[in-house]
Amino acid sequence: MNTNQNNTVESSLNSNLIDYRELSIDGNWVHLVDSDKQIDVYVSNFFWRQGVFVNGIKISQKTAYGTHKFNHSGASYVLRFKYTSWSDGECRLLKDGELVDSNAYALYDDESKRDFIKLVAVHSIFSLGLGLSIFIGLSSLSKVFFS
Repeated sequence: MNTNQNNTVESSLNSNLIDYRELSIDGNWVHLVDSDKQIDVYVSNFFWRQGVFVNGIKISQKTAYGTHKFNHSGASYVLRFKYTSWSDGECRLLKDGELVDSNAYALYDDESKRDFIKLVAVHSIFSLGLGLSIFIGLSSLSKVFFS
C-alpha cells in the first residue's frame, strides 16, 4: 500500500473514532460492555440522534426513539431505551435476543441542570412559535379555499 492509500485508510478510520466534541448539553453518553467490547452510545436528549461506538469506533448512527438495532462481528444487537422518570432512563443492550448489559442515565446532572432547563425553555419557545406559525398559516389557507 502506498503512502496516499495509507493516509486515506487512516483518515477514514479516524473519522469513525469517538469525537468528544459531541459531548454537549444536548445529549449524554451511556456506557455498556459485552465481553471484551466497550460499547459507548451517544444519545441526543431532544432529537434522539444516536451514535454507537464499539471500542471507540463508530459503527452505527441513527435517529430513533426507543430502539436502535445494529450488527457487529456477526451478532445482532438491539439497544432499548426506556424512561424511568421524566429525567432518568435506562438503556438495555441485547445481543442475539439476550440481555447483555444495562445502564441507567440521566438527562442532566447537578452541574448541567441550569443549562438543561435553559435549553428546554429555548426548545419550548421555538416549538410554540412554530406551532403558532403553522396554525396561522393553515387558518389563512382555509379562508382562501372555503370562503
